Amino acid sequence: MEDNGIVEFRRVHNQVQLIWRNVGYVAKAGTPEARAIEAGYSPSLLASAPVLSLPEPERKSILVEANALFLADLLGFGMDLQRAYRSNVDPRLNHEQALELAMLIAERSQSRRAGKRAGAVSA
Repeated sequence: MEDNGIVEFRRVHNQVQLIWRNVGYVAKAGTPEARAIEAGYSPSLLASAPVLSLPEPERKSILVEANALFLADLLGFGMDLQRAYRSNVDPRLNHEQALELAMLIAERSQSRRAGKRAGAVSA
């Protein structure tokens, strides 16, 4: 998914949906290309939330539980951060112990790769 774009809210029965609209591919309306784009690049459902009230009589506004829409990890940043900062070193170690352990892990990893390469060459 792109870093920026257009989202819209849609009400479907007792749910409000947060939809990511396709704006990356466009064609002149009514053309075969436009129909192909519409069929091939549909909007994406990012999240949905329940409607919690009946419509307000005068303005027709509704109450929505918006936590599901705005507090969720919609674009997967949590997984990206986890991958970026994953470590085999216990953060409770002091800096010397952490460095020593990191060097030991690097040496073992390097020797394993060298062993695999040597096995691949001899095979």
